[in-house]
Amino acid sequence: MPAELDRAFEPAGLAARGYHLEIEEGLAVWPRLLETAERPEGAVRVRAEFHVGAGGSSLLACELSATLAVRCQRCLEPLELELRSMPRLAFGTGGVDPPGYESCELDDGITLRQFLEDELLLALPPIVAHARSEDCGPLASKLAELNAEEAEERQSPFAALAGLKRKD
Repeated sequence: MPAELDRAFEPAGLAARGYHLEIEEGLAVWPRLLETAERPEGAVRVRAEFHVGAGGSSLLACELSATLAVRCQRCLEPLELELRSMPRLAFGTGGVDPPGYESCELDDGITLRQFLEDELLLALPPIVAHARSEDCGPLASKLAELNAEEAEERQSPFAALAGLKRKD
């Protein structure tokens, strides 16, 4: 485990050194990602390159991915979720974004691990579910059948008005 991950994150120092990080670690050392998972199995992959931009800003180009064992919110069955994020961030730009980069301000005392973990947490979908409803378990199928039956039984309020209009 690289020591830089758990030190205070200082993009300027990392960019001045041309720091490059490429790791794959178990989910257990990424505590907030671990909280979102059903089980501690999974991995986090990081590829990060720091360099100094033309205007003197510190630039970070990342490829982040993680595999999490989660529960589908549609069928409540286990699901292996692949997260991906490819942020290109600029620090210390004074609000001017270098082309292809997004300006970023840091909270005091944050570590590189916490920062990268934040980027992966932002990649989480609002509702975790199988990509296709056909991949869901039997509970989702049963619920879809019940919803279809309920929709057939429900009469449109406009259809009722049309029936009243015809009686006049």
